[in-house]
Amino acid sequence: MLMFDNFIGNPDRNAGNILIDEADNIILIDHSRAFTPKRDLSSKIERVDSVLWAAMQVLPVDTIRQKLQPLVGSSAIDAMLERRKRMQTSVDKLVKSKGAAAVIIPPDR
Repeated sequence: MLMFDNFIGNPDRNAGNILIDEADNIILIDHSRAFTPKRDLSSKIERVDSVLWAAMQVLPVDTIRQKLQPLVGSSAIDAMLERRKRMQTSVDKLVKSKGAAAVIIPPDR
């Protein structure tokens, strides 16, 4: 959740914006403050989900622009790409200091 919020620039995650359905699926709602030109990460990175992080890293810039350009401005997309770079820097520092096993959450087996 925090990784996604950092990527889209959502600073407003709180308990009222998280729903859990009957099957224990987490549903994130209220992204009204996301996709702004702010480049800072909204949450400190402690650990990352390996599957989500891998998908976020390989998401092509052209695809991001193509899909989001009709919905948000170029400055918001540029900020999102910058946040992804900042996330990478944070993850790299954490892995270097704590080791990958302490930072990267492996997929469920």
